[in-house]
Amino acid sequence: MKKIKVEGEKPYYVYIGENLLLNFGEFLKNNLKESCKIFVVTDNLVFSLYSDILKKSLEEAGFSVFFLVLENKEQSKNFSNLLKIYEQLFKFNMSKEDIILSFGGGMISDISGLCAATYKRGIRLINFPTTLLSQVDASIGGKNAINLEFGKNLVGTIYPPSMVFCDIALLKTLSKREFYSGFAEVIKYAVGFSKELFNILVKKDVETVLEEIIYRSIQIKKEIVEKDEFENDVRIGLNFGHTVGHALEKYYNFKIKHGEALALGMVYITKSSYKAGITKFEDFLKLKFILRKFNLKTVTNVDFEDIFKNVLADKKIVKDRINFSVIKNLGELKIMSLPILQFKDFLRG
Repeated sequence: MKKIKVEGEKPYYVYIGENLLLNFGEFLKNNLKESCKIFVVTDNLVFSLYSDILKKSLEEAGFSVFFLVLENKEQSKNFSNLLKIYEQLFKFNMSKEDIILSFGGGMISDISGLCAATYKRGIRLINFPTTLLSQVDASIGGKNAINLEFGKNLVGTIYPPSMVFCDIALLKTLSKREFYSGFAEVIKYAVGFSKELFNILVKKDVETVLEEIIYRSIQIKKEIVEKDEFENDVRIGLNFGHTVGHALEKYYNFKIKHGEALALGMVYITKSSYKAGITKFEDFLKLKFILRKFNLKTVTNVDFEDIFKNVLADKKIVKDRINFSVIKNLGELKIMSLPILQFKDFLRG
C-alpha cells in the first residue's frame, strides 16, 4: 500500500492499493483513538456490490454502521437528499466525533462532503472512492457541492476529509464506459501538468500500470491543492475543460458521464485557444488522439448558443469575468481571465 500526505489547514493521508476494503475496519481500529459510529453514504449500485463486505469489516472491528443509499445518478446531488442525510444523522445521534463515510463515485463524495462540512459545523469525513474519476480527482482536495436547477455544483464548500482510501480492486467492476470516463481527469493532469504521465498513457497498457497512473494523478493534485487549497490561484488550472464540460452536462440533462463531458470541454476550449494562437496545433491533435484512445468523443454538434447560456451559470464567473485555463505547452497550462462577452467571442473562435 502506498500513501500520500496532503498538507493544508487539515492534513490527511491518501492510501492507494489493492483490496483495502477487506481490511478497512481493522485499519480504522488501529488508527483511530476509539471506536465510533460510522454513517455510510453510498449509491444503489455500490451498495449491491460491496455493502456486505464493508459492513462485516467495520462491525468486526467494533464500529456501529448505518447506511443511506442514493440513486446512482448526478441528479441525486440535490437539497432533498442533503436534507435526508441530515435527518438520518440526527436519528442515529451522530456526534462530531463520529464519521461520515463517502462510499461511491464523485456524486457521493460531493454530497457527503457538503453534509460533513455543515452538520454540527463539521463532522469527520472519510472518502472511499469506488470509481477511477473519484479516486484521482473528486475525493481529493475537499471540494464538495450539490446542484441547483440553474447549474452544477452551485452550493458547496471546501472541507478536507480525514482520510482517503483508493482501492484499485474496486475498479474491476466498473463498466468500460465508466472506467474510460474516469480517464478524462487523468488526461487533464497529463496534458496540463505532466508530459511523463502523458507518455505513459500513450505507450502503456494502462491496466497494467493503473496503480502508478492513480498515484501520479493524485500526486499532481496534491501539489496543486497544497499551493492553493481554496482555489484563488493555481488551483484554477484544475478546472481545465470544466466550464464547457459542465455546460454540456446540463444541456444533456446529465445523461452523459462527467468524464465524457469533460473530454468534449477540453477539446472545445483547446480548439478555441489554438485559433487564438495560444496552443500549438500539434498539442491540440495530441489531446484529441489521447482522448480517442480511451473511447472519449471529441466532437459535439450542440449549438453554440445552447452551450453558452449554460456557461453563464458557471460558479467561476466573478464581476462579469470568468477564469479558465488553456494548454500553453503539452504538460503546462496558462490561466486566463476574460470579461464574459470576450470569453464568448473566444469560445466561438
